[in-house]
Amino acid sequence: MVDVFGDGAVNRGPFLEGLNWAVVFDLPILFICEDNRYSSTTRTEDMTGGEGAAACAVSLGLRTTEVDGNDVEALANVSAAIIARLQAGGGPEFLHTLTVLAWASP
Repeated sequence: MVDVFGDGAVNRGPFLEGLNWAVVFDLPILFICEDNRYSSTTRTEDMTGGEGAAACAVSLGLRTTEVDGNDVEALANVSAAIIARLQAGGGPEFLHTLTVLAWASP
């Protein structure tokens, strides 16, 4: 199972609840955060406390990988490795893809 969301979702209750239950029940799910550093039209750093999405995942014990979301080859390789671990019975993992908007600078 895969759950894809943007960084704007990390300051919402369902985000943390989803990560928590995935860890508690050791679910084979890949959480993918597409982090363009914007929550709709507002900088994420102005809307979300703490160190961000990956830090939340780490704090709950999820194996967390960061990758350049603009590097398609790196993203494909990392995703394939994570999916192989999940298919082999691994628990939940978190993939933090860092990208940028075409109209905004990070």
